[in-house]
Amino acid sequence: MKRKFALFALLAMVLLMAGCTINQNLTPSARYYEALKFFNDNVAEYKLALAAADPATQAKWKAEINPIIRMASDALDVWKTARGTSTAEEKETLWLDVKRRLLAALIQYNVITVKK
Repeated sequence: MKRKFALFALLAMVLLMAGCTINQNLTPSARYYEALKFFNDNVAEYKLALAAADPATQAKWKAEINPIIRMASDALDVWKTARGTSTAEEKETLWLDVKRRLLAALIQYNVITVKK
């Protein structure tokens, strides 16, 4: 039951964030910098939680969350270099897919919580 609620909350949050982005009509550069801030804020939160976790949890998170963080970082780098080109939208979509995976992992391991 708890897992179903977490999944529902994650999907609701993603849809809400997508709706906010659409309604704001941000420029491509503004969307990139908003994504970069989101990434940096969540990685900082993860690092704090990682430092406070016990060694077994640290090992598990490093094995399962760190690869997703690297993928997210790489997706942002690719998107950054593609800004202003014909493939920018495709690269932004790649970021959004990895962002969903990152959010799901951080919520699953209680690194971040979804507020009601």
